[in-house]
Amino acid sequence: MPGTVTFELAPGAPTTSSGAAVDLCFVVTAGVSLTQSQTGSATWQLQAASH
Repeated sequence: MPGTVTFELAPGAPTTSSGAAVDLCFVVTAGVSLTQSQTGSATWQLQAASH
């Protein structure tokens, strides 16, 4: 799986308005060494740009 994924979201019309709301879903899978009842941690970095 890639570490970075980019995609376009519909802009608002007029451009001073928000675009359509979207739901973003993330799937996280632990490795086989993380057994049940153990915990793990992750750091998420999200970046957004306005046109």
